[in-house]
Order: sequence, then C-alpha cells, then structure tokens
Amino acid sequence: MNLLVGKDQLALDIAEAAAEIIWRHNTRVRKTNDCGTGKAEVLVIPPRPATAPEQILRGKEAFRLAGCTKCHGATGRGDGPKAARLRDPAGRPIAVPNLTLGFFVGGSDPEDVYRTMMTGMDGTPMPQGLDFFTAQEGWDIVMDFWRGKDH
Repeated sequence: MNLLVGKDQLALDIAEAAAEIIWRHNTRVRKTNDCGTGKAEVLVIPPRPATAPEQILRGKEAFRLAGCTKCHGATGRGDGPKAARLRDPAGRPIAVPNLTLGFFVGGSDPEDVYRTMMTGMDGTPMPQGLDFFTAQEGWDIVMDFWRGKDH
C-alpha cells in the first residue's frame, strides 16, 4: 500500500521521472556499449584501494602514457601544450581544470573523480578513460592527485 498521497506522491513521481531522463541521456552516468542492442553498461566503481608509494608512481606513469599531460600538464595544473587551444562542440574555449587544487567537476570524493575520469566529460574533448585505463590504473591516477589533499 502506497502511503504517499497528494503533493508527496507528485514530488516522488517527478523525482523518478527526472532520474529516468538523466539515466537515458547522461553518458557520465552510464557508458553505452550496446553494439546496436540498445542495452547500456553501467559503470561499476571498484572499491578504492589503500594508497601505497608504488601506486602513486604507477599513477604518474599512466597519466603520462595516456597523453593526459597534453591538456592537463605534467603536474596536472591544466597547463598542457594543448590546453589553450581546447574548444567545446560550439567552438567556445574550455578551461582545463587544475587537478592539484582538489576540486573536481562532478564531485571531489575519490569515487567521483574516478567516475569522471573513466567516463569522460560530455561536451569537452576529454575522452573516457574506460577506453584505455584498467580499473587499477584509474585508481592509481586518482590517488596520485588525491594524496595530500585536506578533504
């Protein structure tokens, strides 16, 4: 038996409809990998590993090898050689975030940063890391930028 009536039920119905719209249209929430089947694959964020010195070194290397430094710069400050030339699909300039500040688009918890990095940024040239990072490499990079932050 549904105990919600009137305004409460209407608010719940609106929230559920909004969630459905977000689910269908926001590729940051889900990764479409349907091969024509219409079926979507949801990004499952693996548990955050304990931070170790070798993880930080692996994260720096994965960040460099994937070409992240071209936009984010060698130290993640958003000062890479391509940063000034980046544009959104409408041709407007895009500011590359300074990853060393500890404030990230999509949330600043490590899991939020992992999700954003692995799914990419809609409307920007940032690709989805799922295409070239393993889950471990993703966490290595996140923890490299996360360490030492006072959150």
